[in-house]
Amino acid sequence: KEYIKDIAIRRERVEVLKDLPLINRTIQYTELDALTQNEYDGEVSEFVSWWNEKVIGGEEEDFDTQQNLLAKLARMRHITGLAKIPATVDYVVNFIEDTDRKMVVFHHHKDVGELIYRELIDKLPGISVLRITADMTSEERYNTQVEFNKLDQCVLIGSTLASGEGLNLQTCADCIMHERQWNPANEEQAEGRFIRIGQTAT
Repeated sequence: KEYIKDIAIRRERVEVLKDLPLINRTIQYTELDALTQNEYDGEVSEFVSWWNEKVIGGEEEDFDTQQNLLAKLARMRHITGLAKIPATVDYVVNFIEDTDRKMVVFHHHKDVGELIYRELIDKLPGISVLRITADMTSEERYNTQVEFNKLDQCVLIGSTLASGEGLNLQTCADCIMHERQWNPANEEQAEGRFIRIGQTAT
């Protein structure tokens, strides 16, 4: 914004829409269970050995190396995404039992979202658990949005990327980023579903 101020006007949301609520972020730390920790540590050790070989061989900048680098890091992220499911499910169940509010859980991996969805269906009888996935049509996503906004209390499980644009979820003010995104803008897009005209939370 500062860099281009002489050639463009760039306004931040807080300057344009002063009445919209601020975002409050808290971090919940989760310990991996022993089995998952061993699996994760094994992946890290294998990654370090592989990367050292590439650096020694002068191949760290090769296209194939860079592609494999991302794949190996994604594998570690997937392991932690699966490992955190019990903690997220417990948090959502307690939240629903202790409040009269809605909750959205954003995830990255398809199987992680499916497992969270199934667990919450099982542990929250009588509460609607909805979901938005990448393979849904725009009409299906819209219908899910309408149903979510109609209900007084429910949970929505959504793919961060599939739910990051085009949805108005301002009847909700609470979400969990179960799996962090490598690109922070993707998380901000997801949070933006709540920061809408009509949001009553502060």
